[in-house]
Amino acid sequence: SIAADQDQSRPENPLQPISDNAATVHPELVLEGFHSFNIVRFGDEFHGILQIEGEFVQEKLLSKKYSCSFSGYSLLEIQNAIIASIAPGQDQSRLTKKSNNSLIQ
Repeated sequence: SIAADQDQSRPENPLQPISDNAATVHPELVLEGFHSFNIVRFGDEFHGILQIEGEFVQEKLLSKKYSCSFSGYSLLEIQNAIIASIAPGQDQSRLTKKSNNSLIQ
């Protein structure tokens, strides 16, 4: 499972950018259960995967084995992409496809 250790260098507001020196080499659960997605930080990217898909595995993400995932560089970007995916008609023009099932700006 993913450890949700509290890093003292993280800002109290999770929507604020996180400094480069706070990047993690281990998956970190940032937000659990956001519209049925878990949002994980890995390195300098954030990834949203469906909770029913289990824990985050980088190899599974890279091989596009998650049924639905979102990737980007901020928590807010992933939250917006998830909301847009469940609310058709929202403007997704600022997002471009990274792969068949993930988005990145």
